[in-house]
Parts: sequence; C-alpha cells; structure tokens
Amino acid sequence: MGEFNVKEDTDPITGEPLLISERRNLYYCQNGTIKNDKTNQEKIDYLMAYYAMDEKERHIFGMNPLMFMESCTFNGKFCSLAQLNFFTDFRYGNCITFNKKKQYMETLRTSEIGPGSGLNVYLNLYKFYYQAIQHTLGIKLIIHDPTEVPSTEDDGVFVGPGFEVLASLKQTINIRLPKPYQDHCVTYDSETKGFAKNKKECIRACIQAKSYETCGCVDQSLGVMNHLKQCDFRNVSESCCLDEVLDSMSHHGTVCSCPLPCFSVTYNEKISKSLLVPHISTTSEVERIGAA
Repeated sequence: MGEFNVKEDTDPITGEPLLISERRNLYYCQNGTIKNDKTNQEKIDYLMAYYAMDEKERHIFGMNPLMFMESCTFNGKFCSLAQLNFFTDFRYGNCITFNKKKQYMETLRTSEIGPGSGLNVYLNLYKFYYQAIQHTLGIKLIIHDPTEVPSTEDDGVFVGPGFEVLASLKQTINIRLPKPYQDHCVTYDSETKGFAKNKKECIRACIQAKSYETCGCVDQSLGVMNHLKQCDFRNVSESCCLDEVLDSMSHHGTVCSCPLPCFSVTYNEKISKSLLVPHISTTSEVERIGAA
C-alpha cells in the first residue's frame, strides 16, 4: 500500500488528520476493560460476522440497489444500465455509481442548470428491509469526479426520506506538481494494485500499518489491508490496543506520509431540500427521495 513514514516527537502536532473507524462508536476502553451496552454488543457481533465475509458474499448478502431506484433520468432521458456501475462498500453495502468513466463509452455532460437538467433520481427506501441494528433511514449521496473512487465513509451527505433534495455544483480543478516542487504530490491510481486509491485510503493504510506493528492485527472496519490478521473487537487486549494506537497517533503527532493528489476535482456542492407533499394512494405509503 505504498510507503508510510511514521515518526513521533514532542513537537507541536502536525501531519494528516486521522480517520476514526465506526468501531470507536461501539465501545470504549477503560482500565483494560471494554465498556459498552447490550445494543452495541449486538452490533459488534453482527459486524464481526459481516467482516468475516469476502466481497462477493457481502454483495449477495446485501440488497440489489436497483430495487430502490424507481426512476433515473439525465437531461430528460432515461438512464441506461450501461451508465450505472455497481460496487460493494465495506460499510454501506451495495452502492451505485452513475456516469463512471469507462474506456468504451463517453462520459455524460450537461451545460444547463435547474431542476430539469442533470441527474434526477427517485428512490423508494423500503425501510422494512433494513437490518435491526440500523439506527437511521436514508442514503449516502456522494458527488465526485467520474475518474475518482469515492470515499464513502468520509465524503458525501446523508439524505433522509420524505424530501426533494437539490444539489447545485461549482467545479474546481486543482493541479499540483510532484517533487522537487513544494507540493510533493503523488498520483493516486484506482487501477494500480499495491497503492492507495486516494489520499484518505492512504491515511487508513498508515493507521493499519501502525496497528499491525503494535497489536499484531488490524482494524477491519477501516476497509483496507484486510489481508493481514484482523483484530477481534470482542477481544479486550486487541480492541484496547487499537484504541491506544489511535490515541498515540493523535496525541503525539504521528505523521503519515500521504501527500495531496497531483490532480483533483471538487464540486463545492450546495445542498437544499424541501418537504415532499404526501400522495393520496390506496397502496401503502411510499417514502421517497428525489435527488437532482
């Protein structure tokens, strides 16, 4: 996963912001013991079973995301299946990317503004399919460049049911220079094996490398380097060791060598929403989200 330089000193804290995994929301360590409640223990047991699956098993275990999509149009034309790309995310399950860059087809573009232009999607959330451990109902919406691999846990906004959501975009392109220039940028390539797909994945891999060095296992909820021995969240010594690694890296200024990308695109989206008017129907109420 690339090269990671780690140093600890007493200088003011510098370096990359650390990314905290969902594991830290389930319990905390105190005096060598794990503190949590019954509900969180059920979540831990569920997650351990889920993390034990490989990507194919998790895809089969999850729902087909197309069943949630009632309609999809781009510039007034229905979306083609060829424009949809499916992938399984370690935390959010089965996901859809629209307009992902592919060699055999041209990327869609729009030059118009307003609710009738761009991408319009209507979703039915089917809340009765949710797992019992879930505490929220909605989707994770991430707007990113067609060439970029989205970081689902760190980017995007949550959208709840019962609203029409509008996203207006302003594209910004950043071009940086590699060594010997000051930026020292790198090219993160999603197609290159053995290297991080983006800066945030690089930071996660840095945390995993330090965890494996210290604890002999890694935090599988971070979603990278899971070919290494995985820690058991129900094991007090392993779980508390992972906490100590994060505490040390955050309090003592541990630096991960994860430079900015040489080329990046951001959209500085502005999100607005309005309440959908309930439809009178003889069928059961449908919870819908409109995203434009």
